[in-house]
Amino acid sequence: FNFNAGDDYFYPPTQAHTVVFNDNYDAFPEFLQEYITQHHIQAVVCFGDTRPYHVIAKRIANENQASFWAFEEGYFRPYYITLEKDGVNAFSPLPRRADFFLEQ
Repeated sequence: FNFNAGDDYFYPPTQAHTVVFNDNYDAFPEFLQEYITQHHIQAVVCFGDTRPYHVIAKRIANENQASFWAFEEGYFRPYYITLEKDGVNAFSPLPRRADFFLEQ
C-alpha cells in the first residue's frame, strides 16, 4: 500500500498491484478489512511493526486469521534482513531465555 508521495515515487500508482490509500488515518481499519476480505489475503507483511498503520494491520490480520510478518528495520544490525512472524524486536516470538538456545 502507498500512504504518501514517497511511496508513490518508489512504487508508482500506475504500477500493477500498487494500492494507494489516501484517506484519513481513522478510515484505514475499515479499508484494510475490506481489502483483506475482497482479495482473500492470507498474509500481511510490513516493514517494521510499531508504526501506527502497522499496528492496525497486525490487528486486522489477526482478526481475519491472516498471518502477520514484519521485517526488522536493521538500525542496530545494518546489512542484515530479519523477517519474523507476529513481530520483531520487542514483539519477536523468539524465546528470551539463553538456555533455550544453548539446548538446541
